[in-house]
Amino acid sequence: MAFDLAAQLASERLGSFHVKRVLLSPSHWNSYSNTLPLTWMHVKFEPANSVLVPNTTGVYSFVVDPGISQHPGTRYLLYLGRARGLSLRARFQTYIREKDAGKGRATIQAMLNKWPDHLWFYYAEVANTTVIDDLEDALLAAYLPPFNQTFPAEVRKIMKVVFA
Repeated sequence: MAFDLAAQLASERLGSFHVKRVLLSPSHWNSYSNTLPLTWMHVKFEPANSVLVPNTTGVYSFVVDPGISQHPGTRYLLYLGRARGLSLRARFQTYIREKDAGKGRATIQAMLNKWPDHLWFYYAEVANTTVIDDLEDALLAAYLPPFNQTFPAEVRKIMKVVFA
């Protein structure tokens, strides 16, 4: 099968591509110090899967997976958040509504609409709500997800310099 990238690029509109800087920092990965064990589960991000997400608190992330040739190493963590005041299911449903309404935070709209067939909602239940904020901060500082706009103070300056 011949694949002519130049021809494909010439035939597609620039709007069909998404260019986003990603910061991969081993020093941040190595400094992750949370000791709370997390069991991550995932569902495809589509309305029908709302019932599969638990009515508990925890942390969650959005991951895009091209699904090419079942290669497990091509998933990209895009966004990370917490469900403390709302359950994970309620949080999932707010993103579905935001996507369907076509309005809200521009970066989140871009994330939700750019890869509709490849977006997954990962979540880890955390019953102790007093640790969720610190856990989210630790995960944000370690992963530096490209669609998050708010980061813990210790990495905020780094993000401004890198993504300015």
